[in-house]
Amino acid sequence: MQARYGFYLLGDQALVRWGDPAEKRHLGAFAAFVAAPDQRVNQLPYFFDTGLVAYGPLRSRPRDFAAFGLAYGSYSGDLRRAEEVQAQTDLAIGVQNWEMTLEWTYGWTVRPGLLVQPDLQYLVNPGGNKAIPNALAIGVNVVFNF
Repeated sequence: MQARYGFYLLGDQALVRWGDPAEKRHLGAFAAFVAAPDQRVNQLPYFFDTGLVAYGPLRSRPRDFAAFGLAYGSYSGDLRRAEEVQAQTDLAIGVQNWEMTLEWTYGWTVRPGLLVQPDLQYLVNPGGNKAIPNALAIGVNVVFNF
């Protein structure tokens, strides 16, 4: 039996602080890398994301945040080779290679315990398939804390 392994690296750092220190307003950067390299088992063996978050971007909105992020995943070489073989006989089969998402969001603290977060994502190679056109996704996250 072969061992299955993987690892996860995460970093989060405040870069610049502003305003009253009690408000904890600042610009932060984050990055994460996930690897589960056994490509016979893992469809997406390598994935990373990174971005910037401004906490309290406006003096009048110290509990809000604005963020930009990028996520990238690379599909398994074993999966890609299997799909290439299938694609020779079935032209409807796409070959998955990589995909990427660019995301912009703003977290609006309406009141303590209620956050509304509109989100805009641009997906490049959705599903890892170049045959699928790039896509724009728009959403809203509503969070209630009791």
